[in-house]
Amino acid sequence: MDYLFLDEKGTQNTIKALDDKELYSDSQKIQLGTDNMKTFVSSVVKISGENIEGLEKEYTVVEQNYLNERQQSQKIIDEVKGALILKRNFEYGAASMNKKAIAFYSELLDLLKKYQVQHHLFAVNKIPLAIDKRFKDWILSIAEKTKQPFANIILYSLSKYASIEASEKVIKALFNREVSDEEVLGLIINDIKAFILKYDKPTPNRLTIQIANYKSLLEIFNCFKDVLISKSYEDSKFITFNWKKAVFTIDLWLIELQIDRSNLKLRLDNGIDSKYFEELNLLEVQEGLDSKMYPGLRIADVLVVFIGGYISKMSGKIMYNKEQPFESRYLPMEFFQLKKEQFELLIKLKDYLFNTRLQYSYTNDLYFDDTEVFKTFLEYLGTFSSFEEFKAINFNSHSLEHFKMLAVVAQKKYEEMVQNEFCAISISGSLKKAITSGLVRP
Repeated sequence: MDYLFLDEKGTQNTIKALDDKELYSDSQKIQLGTDNMKTFVSSVVKISGENIEGLEKEYTVVEQNYLNERQQSQKIIDEVKGALILKRNFEYGAASMNKKAIAFYSELLDLLKKYQVQHHLFAVNKIPLAIDKRFKDWILSIAEKTKQPFANIILYSLSKYASIEASEKVIKALFNREVSDEEVLGLIINDIKAFILKYDKPTPNRLTIQIANYKSLLEIFNCFKDVLISKSYEDSKFITFNWKKAVFTIDLWLIELQIDRSNLKLRLDNGIDSKYFEELNLLEVQEGLDSKMYPGLRIADVLVVFIGGYISKMSGKIMYNKEQPFESRYLPMEFFQLKKEQFELLIKLKDYLFNTRLQYSYTNDLYFDDTEVFKTFLEYLGTFSSFEEFKAINFNSHSLEHFKMLAVVAQKKYEEMVQNEFCAISISGSLKKAITSGLVRP
């Protein structure tokens, strides 16, 4: 018998724009839950039946050692959670963590390696979920009718626009079910036109590609906006988290692992509904569990808080200034101001998350920008053979070199996105049919 333990951070059943009582800001745009995360992140750990007892015993010792180190005699803590470890000590990730927290995570990763615990990571930005809800079916239908492989490009471009460039008026309309799709599209068109008018200069600059992309969007929208049919939404919540995206990627991961699902139990942290996972065809799915009773759930928690926290912090710090769009934004040098034990922890994390030789142990959605910042950060650190080699380079140089790596990775991801649609069309006839048949992620 093998076991899966799943925890997540950033889930919101209902996603809304900031209301009139809250001061709108481009850095937030939407109402956030208690996790204060714009990106949903899920963590699944797989523990074999023969290893689970030994892992749980050793991990419990690691937890107890951490609690003893905290020396909080006035407050009894009966469970080590990620939020407890990283509270007020994570502004720049590991660079902000104290020795006790670094030691805890380092020992945890050693245990995961020792007991061959496999891990699946999925992340999706919440704002593109509104683009999916509003326009995905329409865009897929247009691409199917024209037999042109541009659906992914449009969805990605719209998602990126909504996440970083859209005006307050557009964002509030996008999440307002009383505003029709046609009205929202009209606002988007006006928004993009205003951007082009303001920044389309005769000399090349870093916005040249973005403006060309926006012009292509306008051409498509102007051609097909009259065939956009406003939907009648039965779901009063309107924009909700789409668990199908997460479950689809878990399914791919399990296929890749070649696991006998009739011998696999999934345990879910309290608050996660088991109905979303029925299609995985596992032996058993247990919901409403108390993590105090399951070390596997606590491991999933401390991992997802660490990873989700990094993604959230980095995406916020690297977000470009709308008032100065010509300027590139690099990851602040504070993320690279690492001590040796902090650097070594991140190398361990990089190896655990990304050196798996599996394609689906890490997946993100069509809009990949925020999660790739984190992934390339770890991979950049991994280009150094030692901490001494890393330390020999100026912190500002690290920011620039990471940015160069991120640009290369982003271009590769973009090309893969286009190629994947070509493949879907060649196999199924259209991307829409490929999604309907279950070949492509919803």
